[in-house]
Amino acid sequence: MVRKRGLSNASSISSAPDGNQELESMYDYLAKVILLGPSGAGKSCVLHRFVKNEWRVLSSQTIGVEFSSKIVKLGSGPRRTRIKLQLWDTAGTERFRSVSRSYYRGAAGAILVYDVSSHQSFASLPTFLMDARALASPNLTVVLAGNKADLTTDYAPHGDFDDSMRPPPTPSSTSSKHSFPYDSGGGSVRSFANLGSGTRQTATYAPHGREVNAEETSRWAAKNNIPVAVEVSALTD
Repeated sequence: MVRKRGLSNASSISSAPDGNQELESMYDYLAKVILLGPSGAGKSCVLHRFVKNEWRVLSSQTIGVEFSSKIVKLGSGPRRTRIKLQLWDTAGTERFRSVSRSYYRGAAGAILVYDVSSHQSFASLPTFLMDARALASPNLTVVLAGNKADLTTDYAPHGDFDDSMRPPPTPSSTSSKHSFPYDSGGGSVRSFANLGSGTRQTATYAPHGREVNAEETSRWAAKNNIPVAVEVSALTD
């Protein structure tokens, strides 16, 4: 649910430079939003892009939950409504499911994140949606977000983006067909990224890019009463 508040402790993650940002301890409403979806969909990268507006290379999966916050302003004029979003990034792996579910309670919104280049990632969403609607607020608002749109052949990035700027493939920036729990088979191009501390992880590009088309996404969203379905790229948007 959305709660009206006056003051709160400042967030540890801010969305603007310290010298220019409004005190994050001041807001009008507080809303809890949870990010749900399978492991490897890029939830943590999407969250970091939204909060900090920058690309974040991740070397490991989320364990349990991670927390961030951001104040968004609605309306116009000097006295706009300020809403502080409490953003909870939940682990997508089965072994952390019981821990993640404990954070669903009281959520006003949920963002279902899947990988557009992995149909198996998309097919796993019903479980996350069912849990959210069973445990979160009765008036929960759900948004469907297909991440890794930059891997599709029909993607046009916002602004100027040179492909040479693309970082080495990581589990959160690629289709993750081989490194993570789903493997849809077929041909693939495997790459290796040195993540430091002697760790080397495998990431896999989808050779044909998209595995989940917009029509299928729209049908599934409508069937499950999800009002908004979008595609995003944590890398470039």
